[in-house]
Amino acid sequence: MKLSLAGGVVGVLVVVNAAAFVAVEQHFQVATGQVAAGPSSAQPAAADVGASSPSANVPAKSTTPPVVAHLGAPSVVVTAVNATRAWRAANSGGCAGSVQVQATKDGGVTWTTLAASPAGTADGIGIDGNGHLQLSGQAANGCTHNVWTLDTGAWSASTSPASWAPAGAQSPDVIHNGHRAKACDAGSVIDLAVAGDTADVLCSTGAVRAVPAGGAAKTIYQSADALSIGTTKDNSLVVAQTEEGCDGVELATVSGGSAKKITCVQGASKAVDLTFAGNHGWLVAAHNTWTGGTSGDWSKS
Repeated sequence: MKLSLAGGVVGVLVVVNAAAFVAVEQHFQVATGQVAAGPSSAQPAAADVGASSPSANVPAKSTTPPVVAHLGAPSVVVTAVNATRAWRAANSGGCAGSVQVQATKDGGVTWTTLAASPAGTADGIGIDGNGHLQLSGQAANGCTHNVWTLDTGAWSASTSPASWAPAGAQSPDVIHNGHRAKACDAGSVIDLAVAGDTADVLCSTGAVRAVPAGGAAKTIYQSADALSIGTTKDNSLVVAQTEEGCDGVELATVSGGSAKKITCVQGASKAVDLTFAGNHGWLVAAHNTWTGGTSGDWSKS
């Protein structure tokens, strides 16, 4: 689910390894409720932040398009660059609330809290074309929608454009390279995952629709129990959904209008966000993290 978004970076210049960057899925989700972020370590010193952000050992620029992670998450939005490094933004309250941005470099076992953001509600987090972490959402001051980048310990307005993004809360539309297109034939966009020139969106009606660049959207899957969607490196679409017999969240690949079960992630809550870095998946809540792949080997961090 993704927007090719401009989001927010962690306390220093963040540049992602080019190989890892290409594999990252672009993703967004639209806010439907918020919960407080889970336990984390205290804000690190500047030297430690660098280790937690994509900055270590890569070029200052990437020619890869921006990678986004979710517009408007239910309670949390996440983006990842590989099997061990990811960033999440957890919401608490409405646009006048607060957003806790955290980073992990050990597969979600521990999360480090980063610099306080100006966002009241986060609806997207991702890596831009320059390898910086970006945050999208409503500002705590005024509730206007903004995109920020975190560099050298301070957040600032981002100038990187988003290639794909939901048009906003309660909207059936997406924005692609500055142009508005209808994605949901009913209801509103609640999640978006980008793979190449196509965006897959999850609508509030439970419809999953493919939106090609410059083309008409079409429904490719329908489930009233769908919670989030993600796309793998090979553009396979994965849906996170509740299912009878699964005490948690079921993950399934979608093809030909039907879903094939991958696994049941036991104990996972409904307030989760799904994203992929290559073929490595992250299912993240404000307090817990599960990782795995399309072969079914998912485990709690």
